[in-house]
Amino acid sequence: VLAIDDGYVSRIKVSPSGFGNTLYINHEGGYTSVFAHLNGFRKDIADYVKSEQYSRESFAVDLYLEKDQILVKKGEVIALSGNSGYSFGPHLHFEIREATTQKPINPLLFGFKIKDDIPPKIKKLKIYPETPETIINSNNLAFGTNVTGYGKNHYVENIDTIYVYGEISFGLLTYDLLNGAGNKNGIYEMRIRLDNTTIYHLRMEKFAFAETRYINSLIDYAEYQDSRQRFIRSKLDPNNRLNVYETIINDGVISITDSSFHVIKFEVKDVYNNLSELSIGIKGVGKPVQQTANQPVDSNRIISWRDESNFEASGLSLFVPAYSFYDNILLDYNTLEKIDGVYSAIHSLGTPKIPVHKYLTLSIQPEGLPVELQEKALLARVNGDKDQKISAAGGTFKDGMISAKIREFGRYTVVVDTIPPHVRSLNAPEQKTLARGQRLK
Repeated sequence: VLAIDDGYVSRIKVSPSGFGNTLYINHEGGYTSVFAHLNGFRKDIADYVKSEQYSRESFAVDLYLEKDQILVKKGEVIALSGNSGYSFGPHLHFEIREATTQKPINPLLFGFKIKDDIPPKIKKLKIYPETPETIINSNNLAFGTNVTGYGKNHYVENIDTIYVYGEISFGLLTYDLLNGAGNKNGIYEMRIRLDNTTIYHLRMEKFAFAETRYINSLIDYAEYQDSRQRFIRSKLDPNNRLNVYETIINDGVISITDSSFHVIKFEVKDVYNNLSELSIGIKGVGKPVQQTANQPVDSNRIISWRDESNFEASGLSLFVPAYSFYDNILLDYNTLEKIDGVYSAIHSLGTPKIPVHKYLTLSIQPEGLPVELQEKALLARVNGDKDQKISAAGGTFKDGMISAKIREFGRYTVVVDTIPPHVRSLNAPEQKTLARGQRLK
């Protein structure tokens, strides 16, 4: 691993998990380069780390160095790449960050000579109804279609025009490619035009680590739960704080209430200005003559994204901190019969298709739980319909309830855990001292 420019080592972190052996180098211009999952450091860096580990009597260390304490020159060997930390195979994890904010910046903006003449691929398009009154091709359901094409030009097969009334938004399944690699990479830039007017412009230049989870609002999260495909949405939820939007008009929602023909154009770019385009026709159908009356909604089941709230039901309590969701949600709730081995009804709370940003506190009242098992009780998720599998959600017993922090809706119940962990050696040597270079498993 070579230094990308002159600078000094500003931080060294060694951990058995996460990034493993990690090196941070500060450069002129206010940038930091980051190299992670390293096998080992350059000798002077390694000697410094080892002395600090012995001094602190700890393998895991997080060391912040003085400016000019350890200098590097552009092109010098600074480390060997490897597989340390939480890594699924030998590779180099590389970042460039703003030194002051530690925001990662798209490294391809720094002029790396990477061959790329392949435009991004556009694979699917979705159009979402944004109100109960919206009509898309004669109904109030999301419309989805495959996209074909290669190079710059993409198109929807066998569909000339989509007929719309009301407020709609869009989702695009798209990814970028590089020459000589099969990786499906995230796109750099996406623009949506309505009759040649830009209504949405996304550019992936940098972000803050604190913004990471808002990706669940950028994508169609429900679709991701169903198919593991990430559609980038045009709609901006009120609690989406990603700073990647250059332009967004009316929160990425358009209103079609006339009887005119409109052209929606999608443009997707990579850093090297390879461009892909998709255009579709939207025909306004005017206001439908008759609309189906909407069913009233129980206001107690509407949870605000902005406010702190509590949801109460028989044997259950849910505390929701403010800003836990990206938009207001409608919380479905019901109970199912107990299954063998559990100590409460199964509480079906919301759906896993709703993204949750903050941890919620779920409390369930146990049924028939012996006193001697109270300290061993916890909440568990019930997964699957036919083969109902239990997975631990944690929790503690207090004031007659089992409470745990959850970050996903689903079906929950109370179980107990009375089985201690089992630890066994895979290769313990007969002698008490490990030979040099030997590992204990």
